Amino acid sequence: MEWHNTLYSERYDDKREPTSDPLHRRYFLLQSRIVGPIFSKVFSGGAAGGNRYKHLIEPEVTISRTTSFDNSNIIMLENNDFVYGDTTRVTYGITQRLLAKRGTRAGAQDLLSVQLSQSYYTNKNASTVDGNYGTAYLGRKPDHFSPLTLAVRTNPSEAYSGTLRVEYHDRRGQFESISADGSVRLTSWLRTGGSYSQVKYLTEETEEAEETEETKSPYTTFL
Repeated sequence: MEWHNTLYSERYDDKREPTSDPLHRRYFLLQSRIVGPIFSKVFSGGAAGGNRYKHLIEPEVTISRTTSFDNSNIIMLENNDFVYGDTTRVTYGITQRLLAKRGTRAGAQDLLSVQLSQSYYTNKNASTVDGNYGTAYLGRKPDHFSPLTLAVRTNPSEAYSGTLRVEYHDRRGQFESISADGSVRLTSWLRTGGSYSQVKYLTEETEEAEETEETKSPYTTFL
């Protein structure tokens, strides 16, 4: 449970004109996360002392509730200003994970994780400002449902890692954002990699992509 109390030094008046009258915004954010039941199966690599693998299936549901408040007079500038009161968000999904225990090494390595998730909002306007999704604040038409999100993370060894995130709006039949990242550890002190992202800027009137932005970013890190 969180208590938010924000003081604004300016606000809109009834004519939507900025005024120096202060404004207090107060609300509670209640949240609960439920994971399970968890299903698992262990696979043996064959020979005694060999590799062992564990497959996990983890369904989960997160319910958050923002208490009611009036935001009509707030001058919205930052992400934290774009909050809708009297709203319940339900995020549901399923995650599959593959763990590996190699030989006599202590602990298990997370080889692969695949998560599919989506959110439902009682107030559809909240879907346009949910920062958990790549196209928030970019003109998405209000909807009770968020895009379907596929998030993949892989670490086949200590030297290699990669991530992929895809957001697809099934009700509109289009991909809204794609991002990928990969890195390779060349030595104990040098890691190199690159990233790619594509985001579609949407128009409320047509629900179609008005502009697509692509970003490619190679990088090298000294450890």
